[in-house]
Amino acid sequence: MSIHFQERSRPMSNTRRHSRLPLKLSAVIHLADGSTCSGTTDNVSFSGLLLACKNPVPFKKGDTCTADLTLNSDTELTIRFECIVARSEKNHIALQFASYDDKDYEEHYKNLMLLNSPDPEAFLREIKDNGRTE
Repeated sequence: MSIHFQERSRPMSNTRRHSRLPLKLSAVIHLADGSTCSGTTDNVSFSGLLLACKNPVPFKKGDTCTADLTLNSDTELTIRFECIVARSEKNHIALQFASYDDKDYEEHYKNLMLLNSPDPEAFLREIKDNGRTE
């Protein structure tokens, strides 16, 4: 099953549709040319992530890639996202999720976000307000 995210229909601003949480998760980015970039997330949301790259490679805004995000290092639970590069600066890359193929995404990712949210009730309201189910 492939699930696709809606494209933004509003201009970028400091008002974000999804809250960002400062989670440190391992990630590997795969480019179409076969090159990879690994690192640790600075923050994650339901719509994307910011990755601090250990081995930066040249990314351009609009490039497509896949991101393997490790949700649990003990069990090596990993979700693969199809992504679009939102921006790239020195050792950081911001990715917008385009789609994912893991049917358990909602459950695992939502639980991870809830467990790390400073206000889980507000987070659940945000999920509901943005068309996600509880």
